[in-house]
Amino acid sequence: MRAYLATLLCAGALLLPGASSAQNVAQSGVRANATGVLLAIPSWNADCLFGGYPRVSVTDQPGHGSVKVMQQSGLIIPASAGMCAGKKVKGIVIYYTPKRDFRGNDQASFRVTPPAGGGAYSVTSQIIVN
Repeated sequence: MRAYLATLLCAGALLLPGASSAQNVAQSGVRANATGVLLAIPSWNADCLFGGYPRVSVTDQPGHGSVKVMQQSGLIIPASAGMCAGKKVKGIVIYYTPKRDFRGNDQASFRVTPPAGGGAYSVTSQIIVN
């Protein structure tokens, strides 16, 4: 079985999942009355090809908006991935839409499980809407 690799991309920073108990915190800025990307999770294997979609569940809904988890193509493997860097693969993108005219802080949490199972990790996204 080929190794599964994934990196969370958020607000220009990379969050590398660790052990199954790992907790990652990411900050994202979203414009009021607009939809923005909270997290992008490209998925690739040792051959730099698509490695299957990770399973993402929302464990804590945002209080002032909504999130949508979508499968998407064209996600770029980050520079930290060595020989796979820059290649495009499929993955998961999590979008956030604030309630109309809301400005302030919000938060949502997710559980990400690799396609082959095991190694699940949690991510909390701290959202600033302005």
